[in-house]
Amino acid sequence: MSPASSPDVSGQLSVVLLLQDDSLELYEWYLKANGFTIVATDDPAAALNAAPGADLIVTGIKLRGPFDGIELIRRLRDDDRTRNKPVVVLSASVTATSRQRAFDAGCDLFLPKPCLPDELVARLRELLVGSKAQRLESVSFRARAASLIHRARELLESNRKRG
Repeated sequence: MSPASSPDVSGQLSVVLLLQDDSLELYEWYLKANGFTIVATDDPAAALNAAPGADLIVTGIKLRGPFDGIELIRRLRDDDRTRNKPVVVLSASVTATSRQRAFDAGCDLFLPKPCLPDELVARLRELLVGSKAQRLESVSFRARAASLIHRARELLESNRKRG
């Protein structure tokens, strides 16, 4: 695997769900060339179905389909399976209002278009590393808590047997 690849902590390539209304092919090609596994669509409803299998979601604001990128983010945040997945908005709608709406809906990062593909790759990698570190930390915390609970039960049982 080349150093430009984007494996996660388990050695698997990171899966990016790419939902864009234009320039989809350019970003899709560049992300693939940099080691990401891409699920690409221009349909927000299809994106909702694919999102649980992705490590990260990239969306625009203005989309073709039954709802826009802001509504997509809201729906992702309302779903337990996608609530904590990083969401990046990549949009030419760069007004302060558009940015605020995206952050209010729950996006993690807003990148204005045109966005250089190298910058997109770098920012996605940063988000993925942070996201995977958080998940590992959470798993580690839960394992430690379970171990402490088990030990406490052993001590209680031991004390109960002693009288």
